[in-house]
Amino acid sequence: MKKSVADLKAAMAAERKPVSVLKSSTQTASSDKAPAAPKSRKRIGRPPVADKRSVKITLSLTKREAQALKGKAGMVPQAAFLLAKLHETDCFED
Repeated sequence: MKKSVADLKAAMAAERKPVSVLKSSTQTASSDKAPAAPKSRKRIGRPPVADKRSVKITLSLTKREAQALKGKAGMVPQAAFLLAKLHETDCFED
């Protein structure tokens, strides 16, 4: 015999629910204490950047120059490669 959804819901409602466990004396003693001060929450994620890069610079290269740059950069993004090279040559002095 095929059962309907209503029959299943009725059967689930008729089942005995588990009885909750009574609190032990140690749990009641700890609940009598004053609540502790809430802990300060830690920020999740990356820390804020002090000096964010927001200036964009456009660079035009020939096909031969672009191929040479791509070959030297390898799997590194070309912009990151060029920025690292500029830092190596002390182009940005603090």
